[in-house]
Amino acid sequence: MEHILFIGQESTLRMIKQVSTQAAQSRSIVHTRMLTEKQSKRIEIGYFATVLFEVISPTRLNECNQIQQANPNVPIILITTPAIRSLRVWHSSMVDFFDVLHFPEHQERVPLVLDRACQIHHHYRKMDQYRVKMLDRLDQLSIIIETGRTVTSTLHLDEVVNSIMDMITDLIKAEAWSLLMLDEKSHELYFKDARGLKRKKIKQFRLKMGQGVAGWVAQQKKPLIVNDAQHDERFYRGIDIQTRFVTRSILCAPIIFKGKLLAVIEILNRLDNEPFRKKDLSTISSLLDSAAIALENANLFNQAEELAVTDDLTSLYNARFLNQVLEAEITRAQRYKSQVSFIFMDIDYFKLVNDNFGHMIGREALKEVAELMKSHFRETDLIARYGGDEFVLVLPETGTQETFQLAESMRRKLAEHVFLENTGNKVHLTASFGVATFPIHAKNKDELILMADKAMFQAKGECRNMVYIASREDVSETVD
Repeated sequence: MEHILFIGQESTLRMIKQVSTQAAQSRSIVHTRMLTEKQSKRIEIGYFATVLFEVISPTRLNECNQIQQANPNVPIILITTPAIRSLRVWHSSMVDFFDVLHFPEHQERVPLVLDRACQIHHHYRKMDQYRVKMLDRLDQLSIIIETGRTVTSTLHLDEVVNSIMDMITDLIKAEAWSLLMLDEKSHELYFKDARGLKRKKIKQFRLKMGQGVAGWVAQQKKPLIVNDAQHDERFYRGIDIQTRFVTRSILCAPIIFKGKLLAVIEILNRLDNEPFRKKDLSTISSLLDSAAIALENANLFNQAEELAVTDDLTSLYNARFLNQVLEAEITRAQRYKSQVSFIFMDIDYFKLVNDNFGHMIGREALKEVAELMKSHFRETDLIARYGGDEFVLVLPETGTQETFQLAESMRRKLAEHVFLENTGNKVHLTASFGVATFPIHAKNKDELILMADKAMFQAKGECRNMVYIASREDVSETVD
C-alpha cells in the first residue's frame, strides 16, 4: 500500500477524500497539521510516495524546503486557498513542486495528480534500487577483477589458494568457507584451506568422490545449493560431529579447467541466516574461471619444480636437491647447536640383477627398494637416489645412535624382503650402509657426505650387508 502525507487542515483533507474514494483503497493518507521530526524521518527513508502540502501561511513554505532536503525524490503537491493565492508566495520558493492545485477549483484534479505523482515516485524508487544493485555488482566485479589479477600473478599454490579464499570471504558473508582440492592419485578431495572451521581437525578429513555435498559436486561437476543440509541425503555429518559445527545451508561449486576437476569451493551458513540464493551462486561462478586458470598454472609449476628435484625412476629426490637440503639443515644445526645425520646406502651385487634379469627388471627392483625405504623412514627424513643403485638420507636433529638403529632396521627389512614377485621372479637383495653425523664426524656438507661414503665402503669391504658408523680416526683425513 502506498502512503501519502497530507500537511494541512482537516477540512481540506475531507475534500481530498471525497474525490479520492476509489484511490483510497490502495493508498493510505497520513494527516498532520505540521511537519514533525517523525514524519521527516519517514520522508527520508521513502515511506511516503508523495506529500500534499496546504499553504496556510507564507512562513509555512519553509517546511517544503525541509521535505525536499530530506528526500528530493518525493513529489510535493502544493495546495493553495483563495486567501493565500493572491500573495503568490510559492513563486519565490526554491522548492521544485510537482504540481500546484488551487482549491476548490482544482479539487477534481486531485486523483489524477496523485496517480501521476505516485507513478513518478515509484519510478524513482525503482531507479534507486537499480542503482544500489549496480553499485553492489560493481563492488563485486572490482573484487573479482582485482583478485583475478592477484591469483594469476603468482605460480605458488598456497598463494593462489589464499587469494581465492580472500575473494570468496569478501563476496559471500558466511560462517565458514573451504577449498577442497582433488588428489589425482587417490581420487579423493582434501581440505587445502578452511576458514571459520577448526583447521587442524578439518584437514584430517578426506572425501571420496560422491561423498557429502562436496563429493557430489566433484563427481557431477555441477554447482549445488542445499538450504536444509540436515535433511539432505547427500550431506555428510562426520565433519560436523568432529568439529562441533552445525551446518544449516551449503553453497558448493566446482573449479574446472578444460573439463578437468581441480577443486571444489564450499560455503556454509550465510551470516544473515537467510538461505543461499541463485544470486550467490552467480556471484561465485563469476570467479571460477580465473580460479581455475590460476590453480592449473600453479599445479603445472609445482609439477615442473618436482621434476627438477625428483628422480624419474624412483620418484625420490635427486642428488641436486639433496645437496640444497643438507646445506640448509647443517646451517640450522649450527644455529641451534643440534645434529644432522647422513646415511649412504649401496645395494650389494646389484650388477648381478641386471646381468641375470635384464636392465628393465633391474629398474623395477630399484623402484621397489625406493618404496620400501619410503614406508620405513620418518616423514622428516629426506630420501634421495644418489645415482645407480646408491641411495642417501638426510636425518635432521638426529644423533648417531638413533640413525644407526634406523639404518640397521632398514638393512634387516631389505634382507628379509622378496623382490620382483610380481614379475614371476623371487630376488633377495642386501645393502651396505654408512652413517655419519654433523658436527661429530664432519665440519661441513661435503665432509659429511664423504665420511658416510667412507663408512659405507668399509661395510662393503668387510662382508657387505652391514651398517658402519664413520670412524673418528678418519675425520682428520677428510679433504678440505
